[in-house]
Amino acid sequence: MHLLLSTIWDLCRFQRGPDALPSAPGFTALVLGLNLFLSTLIGMSLGERGLVTALSGAVVATAVLASGLWFVLALRGLQARFSQSLSALLCTDSVLSLAQWPLLLAWPEDGSAPLLLFGEVALMVWWLALFAFILSRALGVGRPHATFLALSLFMLAALATQTAMGGAS
Repeated sequence: MHLLLSTIWDLCRFQRGPDALPSAPGFTALVLGLNLFLSTLIGMSLGERGLVTALSGAVVATAVLASGLWFVLALRGLQARFSQSLSALLCTDSVLSLAQWPLLLAWPEDGSAPLLLFGEVALMVWWLALFAFILSRALGVGRPHATFLALSLFMLAALATQTAMGGAS
């Protein structure tokens, strides 16, 4: 377990690629379940969402991320990398979500919190850079291309989540 957590931390620090994680579908399923649980818990803890809305938002965002990843891997004939790549995206998403959670809980009603805003922006830049790093390694493409793909997946997931949550409210 310590080795796995160390590997995930190394991945978050750009020291290892998605290929360092187990390629077993069972591992991916476990990571998926943990990520959905964490995303739902965070959504509910913010007090704005009930269980159904928080879970549906997490499921939609993850489905968009997974299907987008599958699509870009399939375009390059690299579907065999899907399990490890998705696991890497979900593991790093979970770590950064845990880092973001206290910032979101501390956010004031009026939104005037420059230090929290700086922390949130720094986490989002790290998130984007990390997803681009993982996509770059998984697809064998340069960082600019991977950054565009990561940003596109972020935007699609956010749009789909907002649509799902708006429909569930």
